Amino acid sequence: VRFATFLETVVPCRAKHSKKLLTADLKSNIFTHQFTCLVDLAAACKDDLVLLDSAEARRLGDMPRACLVKSVNKDVRLVDPRTGHLADLDAANYFSTPPAILLTAKHLVEFVVLDVEPVVLPSKTTAAPTPSEKTKASSSSS
Repeated sequence: VRFATFLETVVPCRAKHSKKLLTADLKSNIFTHQFTCLVDLAAACKDDLVLLDSAEARRLGDMPRACLVKSVNKDVRLVDPRTGHLADLDAANYFSTPPAILLTAKHLVEFVVLDVEPVVLPSKTTAAPTPSEKTKASSSSS
């Protein structure tokens, strides 16, 4: 029981405890119990590529669905591979909708970066002009 309680404080896990009465001596007031603990540990490990549920990704602050696991402590720390943003997934949320593990650390290949070129991404805030802006632009040009 103590070990299961220790695991709950150190790693993301789900534990179930049960106690079963084996023998009872009512004269001497001695009872023998059997204690059973079932512990489910989080399957995600460091450097795994996981696929989050879309609702869970939104809850974590618009993280992408495919994230890398940076570390597994009390929470599972996820990192966005494109932007580097971090998010923590606690044990309760992890086991309510467990992420699918796409690739494990043993599938990783070591490589060396020889050259870096900056990439300019298009801005998401550019919107199409509204109809009133179109009429203002056409009347000012005449």
